[in-house]
Amino acid sequence: MSQQPDHLNQIIQTLVFMGMFMKQTDSDTAKAFLGGAVIACQRDGEMGDDIPQLIFQKVFPGEELPTVVSSDIFETIQRRQQDQSKGE
Repeated sequence: MSQQPDHLNQIIQTLVFMGMFMKQTDSDTAKAFLGGAVIACQRDGEMGDDIPQLIFQKVFPGEELPTVVSSDIFETIQRRQQDQSKGE
């Protein structure tokens, strides 16, 4: 990635730390949303994905991007996880 202006580096660092917090709170959801940002930028094709990819790799070093699912399926997965955590 090319050298970024200071303000952009501040935003990136903030997002990395927010992603790390999310990872500690709910790793699967954090991975889905951060990975989704990378995939959305890749699909757009014009803006590139270097910044979301950088953030994803800092939060989930060496891990693969998640499998893309529809929002309906994602909501179902979230509900099941919430129901399972209530039952514990």
